[in-house]
Formats: sequence, C-alpha cells, structure tokens
Amino acid sequence: MKFPKKRRDEQSPAPTEASEPSAAPAGAQTAKWTSGSAMGSKGVSVLVAACLVCGPLALVGNMLQPARAQVTQQAPKNSTVSVVQQSAGSYALGYVAAWLGATQQDSNALDQYIDTSAQTLSKNATSYRNMAVASIDTRDSDVLQVVIAADVKPGSADEDDKAAWPRRYFQASIGVDGTHLTPIALPAPVAGPTRAGTSPSTAYGSPVTPSSAAGETVVSFLNAYLTGQGKTDPFTAPTTSLPAISPAPYSSLTPVSITATERPEEHPSDGTKIPVLATVTVADETGHSLPVSYAMTLRARADRWEVSAIATTPLLTESTKSTSTPTATPTTKGN
Repeated sequence: MKFPKKRRDEQSPAPTEASEPSAAPAGAQTAKWTSGSAMGSKGVSVLVAACLVCGPLALVGNMLQPARAQVTQQAPKNSTVSVVQQSAGSYALGYVAAWLGATQQDSNALDQYIDTSAQTLSKNATSYRNMAVASIDTRDSDVLQVVIAADVKPGSADEDDKAAWPRRYFQASIGVDGTHLTPIALPAPVAGPTRAGTSPSTAYGSPVTPSSAAGETVVSFLNAYLTGQGKTDPFTAPTTSLPAISPAPYSSLTPVSITATERPEEHPSDGTKIPVLATVTVADETGHSLPVSYAMTLRARADRWEVSAIATTPLLTESTKSTSTPTATPTTKGN
C-alpha cells in the first residue's frame, strides 16, 4: 500500500534571603536614635566616596584577568546536569574548532582559550565538518570531560570524497570554577564508540497487517503526520494532541512492517491499550527515501483503534532489560 504525495508542604519553606527584622514600637524607635537621619546621611556619603575610589581600581583589576567564559543562569536544583555543565558542551565545541583551525600564521581564535606562545602549530589548518558534542562526563564537578566528534579531512583527501572524511573524536578537559569555564589542557584524540555485539530484543512479537483495523490506523496516522495529506486528529484519541510535522518533510509513505506486543482485535473493547512498532519507507519529491520506525500506543474507543501516544523509545523484552550491559558508546553521564 503506497500513499501519494507536591502536595503543598505544611511548613513554610526556608527563606532565600535574610528576613527583615521585626519593627519595634514607634516610641522605642524615637527614644533609640534621635540623630539617626544625620548618621544615615554621613554613612551614605562615606559609601559613595569609597565606591568612587574603589571603582577604577576594580576596573583595572578586571582588565588584567584572563578571559574566561561565564554562565550567569543557574540550573534548577533538581536537575541532573547543571546549566554550567550543559554550557561546557558548547564551550568545548568552540575550543576544539579553534584548535583544529589554528595555524602558525593565524591562531587568534585559539588564543582566546589558551596561551599558544609555547605551542608548535601546523602550517595549515585541519579541515573539519559536522562537528557535534558526543558526550559529557560530569562525574567530576570541577573538571568536565567533553568528547567532540567531527568529520576530519586528511591533508591529501579530495574535498568531494565523503569516504575520505573519517569521523574522529576529541576529548577536551574543561575546568569549572563557579560559573566560569576554562580549558585544562589541549584536546586529545580518543577512540570512538563501538557497536554492541548483539542488538536488544524488542517486545513486539505479533505481526499486524496494514489492512487490519489497527494497521489502517497506524498507516493513516503516519501518512498524515509525515506527508501532510489530511489531518492527524481523526486517528488520535480525543485527549491526545499529535499535530503533523509542518511543513511536511515527505510526499509519500509505504508501509514495511507493523508489529505489536499482542494481536490487536478487529473489534476491541473500549480502553484497551496495545504498544506497536511501525516501520515505513518515506520519500520526498526528489525521490530520496528513508526507512523510519515509530513506537506508539494504540487505544480502543468506540469499536476503533486510535493513536494515544508516540513513545520516545521502543519497548524491550524483560530478558533484554535484565541482561543488558553498558557499552563503550559515549553518553552523557550523571553526577
């Protein structure tokens, strides 16, 4: 089948700032300080004079400090990765890019990160593209290990030869001082991720034909979602909002396979839920095609199946979950 084009705490939370002192009776205030206004005026004058003297000195001191990246936004207290740690990824991207592009004649970009006077730089810059953050190891809160991935072209490679641009990985050690980031050492090439020996087993063991009631819902929904032909609302639960991608990235869709955790009934009982995994081939107007997979949940209502959710990850079998072990693939690690 091919389609065309917390519950509120009973106690008050601790204040974030020092509480204001409670006001004393009016009579007591008058008896305490009869010259309070005069004293306050003198205090303000002394403070202004001190600021005028210290201001220029502080400005000169700041100008002498080395440039460091500063993150002013604070992360939520319950986040696993802080805003500073997240910013380290972007910071490391710029650092590695400046390092790869630095030459004996032009090292201005790298000079913003480190002192290059003692470094032996290349005569020619290293060509790179498709640079991205591969992982951030946040186990040490003072030094973050950020791995940057990029396609790097050897000096003799042809610009148009994609095979001559191997994927390389570079580790950058980024020091964290409060809200400041600074390189600890030069970037270092490291080994990239390796594929696991066996793929995890998914929990979808029952085939679903595209012409069945459940299959038609899946295919029709994905056709509207990916190609823009029709709306997704007729195929989704009333309480579910899954608008189509706009503008539509593809013009046609062809079903490949649909599987479910159990066989969906043609006339299901209301409220029945079944997870499914659908693989389809999508193509754009130029004829370029891609196979894609979507894990979703079907829910029965009024003798029909509707899409109630698109899952972030496919379901795995219980045996896969219990026997799975970490691989060497770079990932973002928590504290």
